[in-house]
Amino acid sequence: MNEAAFMKLPETNQRMELVDGVVIVPPSSTVRHQRVVLNLGMALHRWREQHPALEVMPLPIDVRIGLARIVQPDVVVWIDGLEDEALPIRQRPDLVIEVVSPTNIAYDRVTKRILYADAGIPEAWFVHPARRLVERFTGPRLVRSELLTDVIESPLLPGFSMTAAELFDD
Repeated sequence: MNEAAFMKLPETNQRMELVDGVVIVPPSSTVRHQRVVLNLGMALHRWREQHPALEVMPLPIDVRIGLARIVQPDVVVWIDGLEDEALPIRQRPDLVIEVVSPTNIAYDRVTKRILYADAGIPEAWFVHPARRLVERFTGPRLVRSELLTDVIESPLLPGFSMTAAELFDD
């Protein structure tokens, strides 16, 4: 399917992504998945009070990261805000966050990291609720990785910090 046809699909609450012309329909998120997304979104929103230019979007929001590649990360961050709010958003995000689903690990963690690396996104987090950790990938092609197990923070977001207990709702 091409982008024009994809964008003409009727509005739905079902997540759908376009990857190299193929429509991907991931399974519905679990309650735990949604709680983690909400906790992250709320923490980033509070941090935003000191960084008004910051734009934080929880899913679903269509983000175009390449030709025939429209994805819906769980949380998307633009440090200097959005220049244009038309969908799909074409401005490259500074940070994408995926909460890894236990039934969709390869797509969430491997395929999406490759897509984000191809798009030149500088940082990606892969949150693993079952393992209670965050994999933070940075650097060219997102090859540098760091495991965050106690405190979730990043040099990209100076002053932002949340504990694993806050993230995973302990």
